Amino acid sequence: MVKKKRLRLIAEMARKIRAYRELKNRPRDSQRYALDYDSMTRPFSGKKLPVLAWQDVRRETTLFTLLAGMRMFGVGRLFTRKSWLDENTEPCYWKITKVKVDYTAENMDHGKAWGILTFKGNYKWCTKSVGFVPGKEEGTEQEIEKVMYHDWRLVPKHEEEAFKCFEPVPETPIQHVRYPPLLRAMILAEQAKQLGVEASSLPEPSLPLKRDVLLSKEYFRLQEEREKQEGTPHECVTTFMIYTFSFVQNAEHAHFALVLKAVREPVHAPSFSKKLERVRGIGKMICFFLTIFAYVFKTGWTGVNERTFIAVKPDGVQRRLVGEIIHRFERKGFRLAGLKFLQASEDQLMEHYWELRNKSFFKGLLKYMSSGPIVAMVWQGLDVVKTSRKMLGETNPADSLPGTIRGDYCVEVGRNVIHGSDSVECAQREISLWFKEHELICWEGSSEQWIYA
Repeated sequence: MVKKKRLRLIAEMARKIRAYRELKNRPRDSQRYALDYDSMTRPFSGKKLPVLAWQDVRRETTLFTLLAGMRMFGVGRLFTRKSWLDENTEPCYWKITKVKVDYTAENMDHGKAWGILTFKGNYKWCTKSVGFVPGKEEGTEQEIEKVMYHDWRLVPKHEEEAFKCFEPVPETPIQHVRYPPLLRAMILAEQAKQLGVEASSLPEPSLPLKRDVLLSKEYFRLQEEREKQEGTPHECVTTFMIYTFSFVQNAEHAHFALVLKAVREPVHAPSFSKKLERVRGIGKMICFFLTIFAYVFKTGWTGVNERTFIAVKPDGVQRRLVGEIIHRFERKGFRLAGLKFLQASEDQLMEHYWELRNKSFFKGLLKYMSSGPIVAMVWQGLDVVKTSRKMLGETNPADSLPGTIRGDYCVEVGRNVIHGSDSVECAQREISLWFKEHELICWEGSSEQWIYA
C-alpha cells in the first residue's frame, strides 16, 4: 500500500511538472499581439497587417498602455475598440470602474481591469459561458477581456456625450483640402472678375487629393523616397507650388531669417498643368508681400523676442535638476515664456525626433524619453538659441566643458539630462509641437533695461 501511494504521488508530481512547463512555454498575450510599427508585422506570428488598417493603427494600442499614462489609471473614462466601430452602427464601449495593475511588469502595461460594457450593436454580453446574445442594454460590472489586443482606443473627454448617442461609422476619407486664406481670397477675386459676379456667390475653391496613393502597398516606401527628394512633411507648408525663397536681414542686435519652402509636387496633391503658371505668379506675389512684412516688422520675432525650446529629460527630472536649470537661464537674463510638466506621448516623441527615425538608436531614444515625465520650457531673449546651446554643452557629456549643464551634471551620452533647439527654424517647429498659442505668455520684465543696452 505504501508503494502504491508513493507511485501515485510521483505520478501526480510529474503531471504537475508537465502542466507547469506547458504553461511556462505558452506565449503571453503581449507577445502574441505585439506589433512592429516599422514593418507593420507581428513578430510572434510573422503576419503582416492588412493595408487598410495602416491608417488608424498608430492611434490604437493595448488597453493597459492607454491606462498607464492616465490619471487614476483611467477610472471613469470610456474605451472602445476599432473592430466595434467598423462592425456596429451604434455605440459600443467599456466604462472603467476598477483597475489592478501588475507593478512587476515593465512600464506597468499588464494587469486586470473591470468595467461596465455598453454593447448596443447586434448583440449584448450575457455571461462568460453564453457570450453575446441579441439585444440592446448595458451589462453589470465584469472583468474586461482581451486587454492585450492592439485595437483599443480612448474616447476623448469632450466627445463622450456625443459618442454615447452618435452612431460611430468609419470616417469618410478627406477628398479635398482648402486653400490658405490669402490665396483663397485671390482666387475668388480673380474668378469673380472673369465671370462678372460677386465673390460670395462662387463655390469654395479646394484642391482634390489622390486616394490611390494612400491605399497603395508601396505607400511608405514612396513616401520615404519623396521626402529625400522634396523635403520632410514639416517643410511642406502648403499644397500648391511656389518658388523657394529666402530673406535674411542682419543687424547689430537682430538676426531674422524667413525661409518659405514648398515641394515641387507635394505628397497627396495632383500635378498642375493648365493652372501652373497662374499659381506660380500668385506664389511670387505672396513671397513679395511677406518679404516687405518681414522687413518692416522684423523686431516682432527677432532680437530680444527670439525664442527657443528647452526640455528637461526624464533623468534630469528624477535627479531633481529642474530648479538648477531654470536658475541658470534666469541668471543669464532670459525670460520664461512657457512651462509644462507632462508625460510625453509616443506620437509627440516620434514627431519631435522624426529626423532620427532611420538611426539605430531611435527605438531606445523613444523608450528613454517616455520612461518618465519631462519639463518642457520656452525661453525668450537676445540670441537665445545660440546662447542656450553653449550653456547646455555638447551632446556627448565627455566633450562638454566644465561650467556647462552637461559638463557639470552628465557622464554618458545616453543620459544627457536636457534638450535644446539647435536653430531658429527648429525652435519654431518644436514650440508649435509642444505648446499651443494660448499657452505662451508675453510679458515685460522690469530688469531688461539692465540687461540690454
